[in-house]
Amino acid sequence: MTYPLKIREATQGQGEQLFFEEIDYEARIGLCKVEQQTHDWALELFTKNDGDRQLEAGCGLGRWVIYLTRAGFDITGVDIAGEGIEELNRRFPDVKADVADLKALPYPDGHFQGMISNGVVEHFEEGPQVPLREMHRVLRDDGVLLCIVPYECALRTLVHRPLCAIRYWLRSLQGITLQFEEYRYSKAHYLSELDKAGFRIERIGWVELDDPSLSYTLYVDYGTLFQDPKRGQIFGINAFGRFVKALLNAISPWSHCEGIVAVCRKK
Repeated sequence: MTYPLKIREATQGQGEQLFFEEIDYEARIGLCKVEQQTHDWALELFTKNDGDRQLEAGCGLGRWVIYLTRAGFDITGVDIAGEGIEELNRRFPDVKADVADLKALPYPDGHFQGMISNGVVEHFEEGPQVPLREMHRVLRDDGVLLCIVPYECALRTLVHRPLCAIRYWLRSLQGITLQFEEYRYSKAHYLSELDKAGFRIERIGWVELDDPSLSYTLYVDYGTLFQDPKRGQIFGINAFGRFVKALLNAISPWSHCEGIVAVCRKK
Protein backbone atom coordinates (compact mmCIF):
# COMPACT_ATOMS: atom_id res chain seq x y z
CA MET A 1 0.00 0.00 0.00
CA THR A 2 1.00 3.61 -0.49
CA TYR A 3 1.40 5.45 2.80
CA PRO A 4 0.91 9.21 3.43
CA LEU A 5 3.54 10.35 5.93
CA LYS A 6 2.66 13.24 8.22
CA ILE A 7 4.85 15.54 10.29
CA ARG A 8 4.15 18.51 12.53
CA GLU A 9 5.33 21.20 10.10
CA ALA A 10 5.35 19.98 6.51
CA THR A 11 8.28 21.12 4.38
CA GLN A 12 6.23 20.80 1.18
CA GLY A 13 9.24 19.35 -0.56
CA GLN A 14 11.59 22.12 0.56
CA GLY A 15 13.16 20.42 3.56
CA GLU A 16 16.71 20.63 2.27
CA GLN A 17 16.47 24.33 1.56
CA LEU A 18 15.32 25.11 5.10
CA PHE A 19 18.80 24.50 6.48
CA PHE A 20 21.08 25.18 3.51
CA GLU A 21 23.61 27.05 5.66
CA GLU A 22 24.43 23.77 7.38
CA ILE A 23 24.78 21.78 4.16
CA ASP A 24 28.10 20.16 3.31
CA TYR A 25 27.72 20.35 -0.45
CA GLU A 26 30.62 18.11 -1.35
CA ALA A 27 29.42 15.37 1.01
CA ARG A 28 25.94 15.47 -0.54
CA ILE A 29 27.32 15.52 -4.08
CA GLY A 30 29.38 12.46 -3.16
CA LEU A 31 26.18 10.57 -2.32
CA CYS A 32 25.38 10.42 -6.05
CA LYS A 33 28.19 7.88 -6.53
CA VAL A 34 26.80 5.53 -3.89
CA GLU A 35 23.23 5.60 -5.21
CA GLN A 36 24.64 3.01 -7.54
CA GLN A 37 21.73 2.11 -9.80
CA THR A 38 20.56 5.69 -10.33
CA HIS A 39 24.13 6.87 -10.90
CA ASP A 40 24.98 4.17 -13.43
CA TRP A 41 21.70 4.53 -15.35
CA ALA A 42 22.06 8.32 -15.59
CA LEU A 43 25.59 8.07 -16.99
CA GLU A 44 24.47 5.33 -19.39
CA LEU A 45 21.25 6.88 -20.70
CA PHE A 46 21.93 10.64 -20.72
CA THR A 47 23.79 11.80 -23.82
CA LYS A 48 26.28 14.57 -24.59
CA ASN A 49 25.63 15.19 -28.29
CA ASP A 50 25.31 18.76 -29.52
CA GLY A 51 21.86 20.06 -28.60
CA ASP A 52 21.19 17.31 -26.05
CA ARG A 53 19.98 18.89 -22.83
CA GLN A 54 19.06 17.40 -19.48
CA LEU A 55 16.93 18.67 -16.61
CA GLU A 56 16.86 17.98 -12.89
CA ALA A 57 13.21 18.58 -12.03
CA GLY A 58 13.06 19.65 -8.40
CA CYS A 59 16.78 19.97 -7.78
CA GLY A 60 16.70 21.18 -4.17
CA LEU A 61 20.26 22.25 -3.44
CA GLY A 62 21.41 20.62 -6.64
CA ARG A 63 23.60 17.64 -5.85
CA TRP A 64 22.61 15.82 -9.04
CA VAL A 65 22.79 18.88 -11.29
CA ILE A 66 26.23 19.68 -9.88
CA TYR A 67 27.45 16.11 -10.23
CA LEU A 68 26.17 15.69 -13.79
CA THR A 69 27.47 19.11 -14.84
CA ARG A 70 30.91 18.03 -13.64
CA ALA A 71 30.46 14.81 -15.61
CA GLY A 72 30.08 16.86 -18.80
CA PHE A 73 26.31 16.95 -19.33
CA ASP A 74 24.39 20.06 -20.43
CA ILE A 75 21.99 19.96 -17.49
CA THR A 76 19.81 22.58 -15.82
CA GLY A 77 18.28 22.31 -12.37
CA VAL A 78 14.93 23.83 -11.46
CA ASP A 79 13.18 24.16 -8.13
CA ILE A 80 10.32 26.24 -6.75
CA ALA A 81 12.36 27.30 -3.69
CA GLY A 82 14.05 30.53 -4.75
CA GLU A 83 16.29 30.78 -1.70
CA GLY A 84 17.87 27.41 -2.41
CA ILE A 85 18.41 28.24 -6.11
CA GLU A 86 19.99 31.57 -5.15
CA GLU A 87 22.41 29.80 -2.82
CA LEU A 88 23.20 27.18 -5.47
CA ASN A 89 23.94 29.89 -8.05
CA ARG A 90 26.12 31.76 -5.58
CA ARG A 91 28.25 28.75 -4.67
CA PHE A 92 28.38 27.12 -8.10
CA PRO A 93 28.18 29.84 -10.79
CA ASP A 94 29.08 27.34 -13.54
CA VAL A 95 25.96 25.27 -12.78
CA LYS A 96 22.69 26.23 -14.49
CA ALA A 97 19.79 26.48 -12.05
CA ASP A 98 16.51 28.39 -12.26
CA VAL A 99 13.40 28.95 -10.16
CA ALA A 100 10.46 27.13 -11.73
CA ASP A 101 7.26 25.35 -10.76
CA LEU A 102 7.06 21.68 -11.80
CA LYS A 103 3.38 22.21 -12.49
CA ALA A 104 4.23 24.69 -15.28
CA LEU A 105 7.79 24.25 -16.55
CA PRO A 106 9.05 27.22 -18.64
CA TYR A 107 10.28 25.10 -21.55
CA PRO A 108 8.81 24.14 -24.92
CA ASP A 109 7.57 20.66 -25.75
CA GLY A 110 10.29 18.06 -26.29
CA HIS A 111 13.10 20.28 -25.00
CA PHE A 112 15.10 17.71 -23.02
CA GLN A 113 16.85 14.47 -23.95
CA GLY A 114 17.09 13.37 -20.33
CA MET A 115 15.48 14.22 -17.00
CA ILE A 116 16.04 13.21 -13.42
CA SER A 117 13.56 13.88 -10.62
CA ASN A 118 14.67 12.70 -7.20
CA GLY A 119 12.21 12.77 -4.31
CA VAL A 120 9.85 15.43 -5.66
CA VAL A 121 6.48 14.26 -7.01
CA GLU A 122 5.57 12.48 -3.75
CA HIS A 123 5.11 15.88 -2.06
CA PHE A 124 2.00 16.77 -4.09
CA GLU A 125 -0.88 15.81 -1.81
CA GLU A 126 -3.32 15.83 -4.73
CA GLY A 127 -1.13 13.23 -6.45
CA PRO A 128 1.77 13.28 -8.92
CA GLN A 129 -0.09 13.53 -12.22
CA VAL A 130 0.35 17.26 -12.91
CA PRO A 131 4.16 17.34 -12.48
CA LEU A 132 4.56 13.97 -14.23
CA ARG A 133 2.57 15.18 -17.23
CA GLU A 134 4.66 18.37 -17.36
CA MET A 135 7.84 16.27 -17.39
CA HIS A 136 6.28 14.15 -20.12
CA ARG A 137 5.55 17.29 -22.15
CA VAL A 138 9.09 18.72 -22.08
CA LEU A 139 10.77 15.35 -22.72
CA ARG A 140 11.81 14.46 -26.25
CA ASP A 141 10.04 11.57 -27.94
CA ASP A 142 13.27 9.55 -27.71
CA GLY A 143 14.19 10.98 -24.30
CA VAL A 144 14.49 9.25 -20.95
CA LEU A 145 13.26 10.11 -17.44
CA LEU A 146 14.75 8.77 -14.21
CA CYS A 147 12.12 9.37 -11.55
CA ILE A 148 12.62 8.49 -7.87
CA VAL A 149 10.05 8.40 -5.08
CA PRO A 150 10.11 7.06 -1.51
CA TYR A 151 9.30 3.34 -1.37
CA GLU A 152 6.99 1.69 1.14
CA CYS A 153 9.38 -1.19 1.75
CA ALA A 154 8.72 -4.13 4.08
CA LEU A 155 10.68 -2.52 6.93
CA ARG A 156 8.51 0.58 6.72
CA THR A 157 5.28 -1.41 6.48
CA LEU A 158 6.09 -3.73 9.37
CA VAL A 159 7.95 -1.37 11.72
CA HIS A 160 7.92 2.30 10.82
CA ARG A 161 4.25 2.60 9.89
CA PRO A 162 3.00 1.13 13.22
CA LEU A 163 5.39 3.47 15.06
CA CYS A 164 3.95 6.39 13.09
CA ALA A 165 0.41 5.32 14.02
CA ILE A 166 1.36 5.43 17.72
CA ARG A 167 3.01 8.83 17.27
CA TYR A 168 -0.02 10.21 15.42
CA TRP A 169 -2.32 8.99 18.21
CA LEU A 170 -0.13 10.55 20.92
CA ARG A 171 0.00 13.85 19.05
CA SER A 172 -3.80 13.85 18.68
CA LEU A 173 -4.13 13.44 22.46
CA GLN A 174 -1.94 16.53 22.81
CA GLY A 175 -4.14 18.44 20.40
CA ILE A 176 -1.37 18.64 17.79
CA THR A 177 -2.45 18.59 14.15
CA LEU A 178 0.02 16.92 11.81
CA GLN A 179 0.39 17.92 8.18
CA PHE A 180 0.89 15.87 5.05
CA GLU A 181 4.56 15.62 4.06
CA GLU A 182 4.88 12.92 1.39
CA TYR A 183 3.58 9.68 -0.03
CA ARG A 184 5.64 6.53 0.31
CA TYR A 185 4.62 4.51 -2.71
CA SER A 186 4.04 0.83 -3.23
CA LYS A 187 5.66 -0.43 -6.40
CA ALA A 188 2.33 -1.16 -8.11
CA HIS A 189 0.83 2.25 -7.30
CA TYR A 190 3.93 4.14 -8.45
CA LEU A 191 4.15 2.31 -11.76
CA SER A 192 0.44 2.86 -12.36
CA GLU A 193 0.91 6.62 -11.88
CA LEU A 194 3.75 6.67 -14.41
CA ASP A 195 1.64 4.67 -16.86
CA LYS A 196 -1.30 7.04 -16.41
CA ALA A 197 0.99 10.02 -17.15
CA GLY A 198 1.96 8.49 -20.50
CA PHE A 199 5.24 6.80 -19.65
CA ARG A 200 6.50 3.36 -20.58
CA ILE A 201 8.63 1.84 -17.82
CA GLU A 202 11.85 0.23 -19.05
CA ARG A 203 13.55 -0.59 -15.75
CA ILE A 204 12.97 -0.25 -12.04
CA GLY A 205 15.52 -0.36 -9.27
CA TRP A 206 15.89 0.24 -5.57
CA VAL A 207 17.45 3.40 -4.14
CA GLU A 208 19.74 3.18 -1.14
CA LEU A 209 23.35 4.01 -0.34
CA ASP A 210 25.71 1.25 -1.47
CA ASP A 211 28.00 1.70 1.50
CA PRO A 212 27.64 -0.51 4.61
CA SER A 213 28.20 2.47 6.92
CA LEU A 214 25.47 4.65 5.36
CA SER A 215 21.70 4.34 5.11
CA TYR A 216 18.92 6.69 4.10
CA THR A 217 16.12 4.61 5.61
CA LEU A 218 17.66 3.69 8.95
CA TYR A 219 19.10 7.16 9.47
CA VAL A 220 15.95 9.11 8.60
CA ASP A 221 13.17 6.84 9.88
CA TYR A 222 14.63 5.76 13.22
CA GLY A 223 16.69 8.73 14.37
CA THR A 224 19.20 8.19 17.16
CA LEU A 225 18.59 4.44 17.29
CA PHE A 226 20.84 3.99 14.26
CA GLN A 227 22.50 7.37 13.70
CA ASP A 228 26.21 7.70 14.42
CA PRO A 229 26.98 11.40 15.07
CA LYS A 230 30.56 10.60 16.15
CA ARG A 231 31.53 9.61 12.62
CA GLY A 232 30.65 13.06 11.28
CA GLN A 233 29.33 11.44 8.11
CA ILE A 234 26.01 12.38 6.55
CA PHE A 235 23.59 9.44 6.82
CA GLY A 236 26.24 7.57 8.82
CA ILE A 237 24.89 4.68 10.94
CA ASN A 238 26.30 3.07 14.08
CA ALA A 239 27.47 -0.51 14.57
CA PHE A 240 23.95 -1.72 15.36
CA GLY A 241 22.65 -0.01 12.22
CA ARG A 242 25.39 -1.58 10.11
CA PHE A 243 24.45 -5.01 11.49
CA VAL A 244 20.74 -4.46 10.74
CA LYS A 245 21.51 -3.20 7.23
CA ALA A 246 23.74 -6.22 6.48
CA LEU A 247 21.03 -8.57 7.74
CA LEU A 248 18.34 -6.91 5.62
CA ASN A 249 20.61 -6.83 2.57
CA ALA A 250 21.04 -10.59 2.92
CA ILE A 251 17.26 -10.90 2.61
CA SER A 252 16.89 -8.33 -0.19
CA PRO A 253 17.80 -4.67 -0.71
CA TRP A 254 14.11 -4.15 -1.49
CA SER A 255 13.29 -5.04 2.13
CA HIS A 256 14.71 -1.78 3.48
CA CYS A 257 15.52 0.58 0.58
CA GLU A 258 14.50 4.22 0.86
CA GLY A 259 13.25 4.72 -2.68
CA ILE A 260 12.36 3.25 -6.05
CA VAL A 261 13.80 4.54 -9.32
CA ALA A 262 12.01 4.04 -12.61
CA VAL A 263 13.58 4.49 -16.04
CA CYS A 264 10.80 5.80 -18.29
CA ARG A 265 10.24 6.76 -21.88
CA LYS A 266 7.23 8.18 -23.65
CA LYS A 267 4.77 5.58 -24.89
